[in-house]
Amino acid sequence: MTPLLRIGEASARAGVNIQTLRYYERRGLIKAPERGSSGYREYTPETVQLVKLIKRAQKFGLSLNEIKHLLDFCENSKVNCNGLHDVIASKIADTKEQLAVLNEIEKSLKLLLDSCSTKGPLDRCPIMRSLND
Repeated sequence: MTPLLRIGEASARAGVNIQTLRYYERRGLIKAPERGSSGYREYTPETVQLVKLIKRAQKFGLSLNEIKHLLDFCENSKVNCNGLHDVIASKIADTKEQLAVLNEIEKSLKLLLDSCSTKGPLDRCPIMRSLND
């Protein structure tokens, strides 16, 4: 029989805090654990692995909603990896759009910064004027 882990040990092994486990449970990312005779949550090692997967997916920039979609998708045993490919391709497209927006913001900020000599009074500062307009 697989040893079950109380929430503190499961969170430590997964590298998250206890509140994260409870939050993932509320969001439906992990299943509600069984409760032992003492009433404590008891997690399986598989749940710990799932939480680690969720954290790695977040490092790739996936939101919890996107991760939930991936997990739901993976539960369907009749699918192949084409669907996962599509999700990641969509995330790449979203990321490119975000980068384009960030590049425009950077250009605007550089223009704003270049317009300021840092020598005049604040009420004549081109940066402050632009922010107030």
